[in-house]
Amino acid sequence: MGRLSESSGSSSDVDHQGMSPKSPVYGDGPQSTRPFEFPTVSAVMDSEQPSQPSTRQSTLGPAGTRLRQVALKVMHMQRSSTHFNKAGAGAEPGVDPRRQTAEELYGHLRQRCDITVIDYNSVRSSSRTLDNEGLRAYLAGDHRRPPWGRVRWIHCNGVSWDVLSALSLEYRVHPLALEDILHSHAESRSKSSYFMSHLFLRVMAHQALIGDSDEVSGITDLARSSSPVELDDDDSDESRPALFHFKPRSSTFSSRKDVEAAQGQATFDTTKTQRWQHPDEDIERRAERAELHVIKDDEDRTKLAMNNLFILLWRDGTVISIFAKPGSDFAAPIVSRLKSRDTILRATADPSLLVQSMLDLVVDQALEVIDRYHAQLTKLEASILIKPQMTAVRSLHILSGDLAMRKRSLEPIKSLVFGLRRYDLDRSAALTEDPKEPPVGFMSHKAKIYLADVLDHMDYILSSIDLFSTISENLISYSFNMSGYLTNETMRLLTLVTIIFMPLTLLTGYFGMNFMPFPAADNHSDVLFWIIALPVMSIIVPLFLWSDIRRMVHYLRKTSSAKKVSKAIKAGRTWPSRSGTL
Repeated sequence: MGRLSESSGSSSDVDHQGMSPKSPVYGDGPQSTRPFEFPTVSAVMDSEQPSQPSTRQSTLGPAGTRLRQVALKVMHMQRSSTHFNKAGAGAEPGVDPRRQTAEELYGHLRQRCDITVIDYNSVRSSSRTLDNEGLRAYLAGDHRRPPWGRVRWIHCNGVSWDVLSALSLEYRVHPLALEDILHSHAESRSKSSYFMSHLFLRVMAHQALIGDSDEVSGITDLARSSSPVELDDDDSDESRPALFHFKPRSSTFSSRKDVEAAQGQATFDTTKTQRWQHPDEDIERRAERAELHVIKDDEDRTKLAMNNLFILLWRDGTVISIFAKPGSDFAAPIVSRLKSRDTILRATADPSLLVQSMLDLVVDQALEVIDRYHAQLTKLEASILIKPQMTAVRSLHILSGDLAMRKRSLEPIKSLVFGLRRYDLDRSAALTEDPKEPPVGFMSHKAKIYLADVLDHMDYILSSIDLFSTISENLISYSFNMSGYLTNETMRLLTLVTIIFMPLTLLTGYFGMNFMPFPAADNHSDVLFWIIALPVMSIIVPLFLWSDIRRMVHYLRKTSSAKKVSKAIKAGRTWPSRSGTL
């Protein structure tokens, strides 16, 4: 420690940082006139050694101390950037928009967003529509809420990094909430997260589509989500460095060198599974989707769109909602209600009631989806009860799988609503730093009352899904039972035919024997065969077909009676029945 190492091939001494103590870098060589230069990051990283005692640092001088501080700062930035870019197991959770690495990782996630800013109270409201650039300019200027505004609602259609970063910096969105927004997909579970300053909700919205659409989500739809589309067509993935691609936390590439080394071996699919994968694997997945294309585009199938709705609620009356689909009219019913003074939203001016309205809208759209499934199940039920077919059984299997997927994605919404009603105050109290301070929840009493109605609707939806699943399974069992019954009937007819012709076969075998003398055949003609066969047939046929004969007679009598009644009605007279009246 502290000793100088001497190189055999050079007369200069080198210290533990790989620099000469007499060099102008340390300022100890007044005879030198070389200008002051900073080493590169790679040089500092390659020459990094354990720190020396404080007695050694005191001899570096002002310039050396400054160089050491700058080098340590550069190394710290390099390490933190590499650690953040790793995004693998054990990576730091959350997304902080103040870090440069966040801009590098998520800067390519850009969409053209439709943003609506509404300020309102019980007697007055104002709204404005912005885009990405307009929102950034609005937040950079005087965007304070007007004195009369009790609630400010910012609704954004689309997920774009420039919009999210601007809102996060302005309203101090928690990094975990921002991470949930950026890493969510169409299979994400609905959840609620309580933070010190705000409440975060992620809700899966189900929307029934009308007509053909590419945004179909079903049990065989592999591509359930896609990354946001970039604004500029020239800014393609080929022209962007690999480091700037979005990498989820499940990625196995740990640094810039690993990413650059994998550019020619792996491709990053930003429109399907959002992970690094080999080109051969991508081809296999495309082939699987091609094979399931017929099932996916079934005309009788209920077509759905699943998108994430993110809601952030502050206690000061600020509400931010983000709908993952750009250009959507999801919030149009709520905006329409805010324009009227007679609605509960305007009369109360309660931000938690605005959150309840969005949850109620999600549940109402789920009710429309359940009605679609009910209509489809009724159609399949009528088809199977009239004439069971394997195509109907196939549709029932698909319907049963879709119902299971819907239940999986809708059950968390019920848990979310129940948690907001029952545990809002308790979870808020757990975040209170001062135990003597009375806890203040995010949801008001009136909002909890109306959340009870949302919870009732969710109970109806989930019970309907269970009922439909049971009916579909019963119809599938009925179809196979009917198929087995028809098979048994066919075998019964074949058995009856065999029984009927078995005596004739016996007689034919008897008279067809080739031996001499045969008096019964020699002294008679072929009439003897029929003299024996006809009486035997007259006894066997009624004996084994008696039940079928009775059903046939009953059917003929009913048909005859129906014709007579029809003729009597057409003639304008009544037909006496067994009770004396028609």
